[in-house]
Amino acid sequence: MARTIWLHPWGNHCFQFCIGLTSITIPSSVTSLGGAYFNGCSGLTSIDIPSSITSLSNSCFMSCTRLTTITFPSSITSLENLCFEFCSSLKTINIPSSVKSLGIFCFSCCSGITSINIPSSVTSLGDYCFSGCLGLTSIDIPSTVKSLGWNCFNDCENLTSIIFHIITSPEYLYSFKRYDPLICKLYLPKKSIDKNKFCRGKIETS
Repeated sequence: MARTIWLHPWGNHCFQFCIGLTSITIPSSVTSLGGAYFNGCSGLTSIDIPSSITSLSNSCFMSCTRLTTITFPSSITSLENLCFEFCSSLKTINIPSSVKSLGIFCFSCCSGITSINIPSSVTSLGDYCFSGCLGLTSIDIPSTVKSLGWNCFNDCENLTSIIFHIITSPEYLYSFKRYDPLICKLYLPKKSIDKNKFCRGKIETS
C-alpha cells in the first residue's frame, strides 16, 4: 500500500531512512526542506516540488535509489551539495532556468541518467557534480558556465561528445577525468582560445 505523508517545515534528517515511504505531498506552506530530509528513502519513485521552495538542502534526497522523476518549480535557485547523490534510477534531469549553481556531488553516482539539461542561468558546477553518471553520452555546457568543479564529470565513461558554447576557457580542475579520449569528441566555437587546455580527446570547432 502506498504511504503518503503531508509535510511540515521540520528540521534536518526529518524522514531519513523511511524506506517504506513511497509518495510525498509537499504543500505550498512548506518553504524549505532541511538537510538529509529524505535521505535514504529508497521507496520513493517521484517528487513534485512546490513553488514555495527556493532551494534544496544538502543530501536532501540522497540515496533515494528508486526515484525516477523530479519536477522542479521555477522558484528553485540552487541545488545544494549531495542533493541527489546515489539516485541511481533517475533517467532525465530538466533543471529550471532559475537555477544558478549546482553543489558538490549534486548528481554524483546517478548512473541511470542519460540526459541533462543545463540552462543558461547556471554559472558554476560543483566538484564531482555529475561524477559516476555512467549513462551519460553527451553534455551540452552553456556559455554562462564559468567554473567547472574538480572531477565534475569524472568517470562518465560513456561520453561521446562534450559541447562547449564558450569563447574563453572556464576555471576547471580535471573536470573530465577518466573518459575515453579515442571515442569522446570535444566541440568548441571557432573563436575559442586554449583549445588544447580542455581535454585530450578529439577536438572539433563549429
